[in-house]
Order: sequence, then structure tokens, then C-alpha cells
Amino acid sequence: EREESTRAPCLSLGLVLVTASALLFGIVAAFIKAIDVPTLVLQLVRSLIEWLLGIIAALVYRKKQQPTSNLVLLLFGPAELRGWLVLRAFLYWVFIAGWWFALASMPMGDATTIVYVGPVFTATFAFLFLGETVDWSFYPIVALDAVGLLLITQPSFAFGGPANDESYFLGALSALVSAVVAGLLPVCVRKSRMCLWTAVNHCSSALSALVFSPAAILAWLWYKPAAWAEASAGLGELLLFRNCALLVGATLVGFLGLSFQTRGYQLEQAARASVMTVLEIPFAYVLQYALFHEELSLLGLLGVVVVCSATVLNLVRRQQLNDAAAS
Repeated sequence: EREESTRAPCLSLGLVLVTASALLFGIVAAFIKAIDVPTLVLQLVRSLIEWLLGIIAALVYRKKQQPTSNLVLLLFGPAELRGWLVLRAFLYWVFIAGWWFALASMPMGDATTIVYVGPVFTATFAFLFLGETVDWSFYPIVALDAVGLLLITQPSFAFGGPANDESYFLGALSALVSAVVAGLLPVCVRKSRMCLWTAVNHCSSALSALVFSPAAILAWLWYKPAAWAEASAGLGELLLFRNCALLVGATLVGFLGLSFQTRGYQLEQAARASVMTVLEIPFAYVLQYALFHEELSLLGLLGVVVVCSATVLNLVRRQQLNDAAAS
């Protein structure tokens, strides 16, 4: 009884932190969509800022909480967990790249809804790698998500009429890739749950700034020589006060959201915590309409309802299974 009474507040805190991170990421998405700069350039600059924040956060944590702690552990984690930290950093980089490209290519609400079918993939990977159970409810949830995505994207082969432009479907594909990767992220965090959040965040931003983003930009420049002009123009745009303020704001809010998400997943089961992010879907459409004046079709609205219903069903069923296991 004592163990359950001490564990319940941690579970509740985990859900609150993951939910708060989802709403913060919605605000970040609005900031990023408002900046007309190539995605890889944005990622590089944002990673450099977040890397600096990560070092400051580790130093402050050491001073306030553990003055005698090893700074290397606060920044890079235990040696036996660094492989998981590198994998998690790469997956997070891929997630952000696909997510931000989708935001630039399609309406914000559509991109958000596609990304947040991620709990289906989280449940799959949690079953494969963490041994968490997947019961009968998983299959209707997958079916509902598939129907919802069709209603949102409305491909011409299924609905007839003119096809959406190529940019929209490239964005939709990028969002779907991000959803798959997002399904793996909680698994990596759970595998490295003994590692302090300062090391998780620092490793993600440092590897993004020093390895992943530069490598991706070099590949982009090699594949498309004209990208030199796009990258240069993008850096010039970032020097404007409006874009600079938006990027700094996105980085600060995103850093806070990532910290909340990391700690939340460490306190809660991966599949259960991830479904709380459904709150970002209606929030994204509110921002889409209020800030970017992009309306939602009736079929698209029906698709949003279907995806949200699937996510809520997932949450309810997971709670039932947890209650049955506890009893």
C-alpha cells in the first residue's frame, strides 16, 4: 500500500508534464510556421541556441540540486546509457526535421493530426522493445487512425476531384515519418530513464548542432547546388528582428516542452503518457484558424474527430488494463 500511495502522484505528475509539453509544442509549431526559412537552416540555428541552454541548465541544476555531482554525467549521462542517448538524439532530430518540413508544406492542424497518430506506433514499439501488452483494442484504433488520415488528406484516388498539390503530400509524408519516429522516442526515453533530463536534452541539442544538422545541410548542398543561395537567404531572413524573436521564442518554449516531455515519460508508461498529447490536435486547429486564417473542411473536421476518438479510446483502454493489472 505504501508503494502504491507514493507512486500514484508520480504517475499523475508524468501525465501532467506530457500534456503540458504537447500544448507547448503547439505554440512552437505556430512560431516555426510563421518563419519562412529553410527547415535545415532553422534546425541548425535552433540547435545551437538549445545547446547553450542545455549547458546553462546543467550548470544551474548542479549548483542548486547537486553541487558535488559530476558535470560530465549531467551533460552526457552514464557511459552505459550513452548509446541510447545518441539514438534518442538522432530520432528526435529526424522527428523535428519531418515535423517542421510538414508545417512549411501544409496547414498546421493537418500536420499536427498526422504526427499525432504516433501513439499507435508507440504502442507497437513498446510491445516489441519494452514488453508492454497490446490487446484487441489496438486494431480498431489503427483502423480509426487510417480512416481519419484519409478524411484529412483526401487523396484524389479515394475521393475523386482535383489532387492536392505536391507540396501538401510531401508535407503529409514527412508528418507520417515524424509520427513513426515519435513512436520510438518514448521507448528510448524509457530505456534511458535512469539518466538525468539534463543529459538527455544536452546530448540531443549538441548532436543536432554539431553532427546531424551540418551533415544534412552538406548533403542538401551537394544534391542541390542552388541550395547555397537558399541557405544564405535564409540566414539573412533570420537576422530580421521578427524572425529572430520567433526562433528564440520557439527554442525557449521548445526547450521547456522537451524537458517536460522527457521527465513525464520517465515517470509514466510510454503508451499511456503519449496519448495525452491528443490535446494538441484541437489546439493546433485553433491556432491555424486564428493566426493563419486556414479553414478546415467538413470532411477534414470529421477526420480530426475520428483521430481524436481513436486516441481517447486508446487512453481509456490503457487505463482499464492498468486498473485490472493493479487489482
